[in-house]
Amino acid sequence: MQKVLEFTDAVKKYYSEDGSVVSFYSSLYREMISNDVLDINFVSQMVDVDTTCQRLSELLILKHCVESGFTILKGKKKKGSPDITFEFETRKVNIEVITPRMVTEAASSFAQIDCTPFKSARSERRSVIVPTPKMESLHPRITGALKEKADKFEGYISGGAVAKGDINIVCINLGFVDGNDLIDYPYLKNIFYKQEVIYIDIEKEAGSGVGIREYDFTVVKETGAEFRASYFDNFYFSHIDGAWVVSCNEKVRVNIRKPVYEHDIYRNVFYAGKNSKASDSLLAALSINSPASDGFIAHIKTHGKLP
Repeated sequence: MQKVLEFTDAVKKYYSEDGSVVSFYSSLYREMISNDVLDINFVSQMVDVDTTCQRLSELLILKHCVESGFTILKGKKKKGSPDITFEFETRKVNIEVITPRMVTEAASSFAQIDCTPFKSARSERRSVIVPTPKMESLHPRITGALKEKADKFEGYISGGAVAKGDINIVCINLGFVDGNDLIDYPYLKNIFYKQEVIYIDIEKEAGSGVGIREYDFTVVKETGAEFRASYFDNFYFSHIDGAWVVSCNEKVRVNIRKPVYEHDIYRNVFYAGKNSKASDSLLAALSINSPASDGFIAHIKTHGKLP
């Protein structure tokens, strides 16, 4: 009971005093405590906004896995083991959750139209200024998060907590970033894979030729420093089977399973690493989407010409 009180106090102090929000997370915490799947220091590390959001994020992803039908391996977790572990088919699945939060915002202008059902009244159109996460700030947060958790997995492997044949996933939850609804989620694909560009060779004697060229994506920090990304196409983090990029918080926890629009799949998507052991059946069981293929580019790769 004391731990529950300490947990709710931390949520109120560092995240929200809204009664429904506190009740929601307290219920999740009690459930996971009863299942004995939390770190022994789970609450004691909730010492500021960042660490509290990280713990709430872990609860959400744990709940998602449980609702997907998986039994989280029990036993009070000790330091040196992944956040979430369960068995799927013949392998163990290990998930490390990380929750980037601090992202620089820029003022963006959006059109707002006020409509009325009455024919005699005119609809009004105006602009509203909305703080929007800057991609130049978000990209380094994601790359830093991926590297941090990849390093952790290396430690788990060398320490024996993770076996060579396990499936290792880094879950990057962007649901606690302010203005997360306005993130350009499809564009994040370039952090993991190379950018594919159509080129047309008009100097060929037999006529124009069409092909695809791949380019590394460069992440530019706000300081101006640059570094190469396209991590999985460049064979970085070979011990990681993929990155699960999701936007999950108490408001949209259920919605990530049922995308309404095509671009919504990128709010809950899996970017597979090279030689990934994460099967389509695992992703289906977890209700995680795969990036949509570009049929236009696929046709050019296959046939060497425009559709």
